Amino acid sequence: MNMGDPSEPVRPALPPVAGAKIELLRCVEATGSCGSSLLAEELLDARTLRELAMRAREIAYQLQEMHGDRMANRFWNDAKAILLVWRGQSEGER
Repeated sequence: MNMGDPSEPVRPALPPVAGAKIELLRCVEATGSCGSSLLAEELLDARTLRELAMRAREIAYQLQEMHGDRMANRFWNDAKAILLVWRGQSEGER
């Protein structure tokens, strides 16, 4: 359990891909986009952090087309932060 900064999300003992996927799905949902469920589906089949990153980037491009730069940039910045944290946890397990 995360007992540090309360603004940090609690990251239970999950495999890095599963944990990152859950957080990215929440991030897509938080955009409030009318197409968020379709966009979220793109993340479901990803099997690696790299695949998640590529799919998250594609979602950011789609958000940009649908809603403009502001929403797309916010999503992509959040997605990058999530992926970097989980990549760090993945590297720490080695």
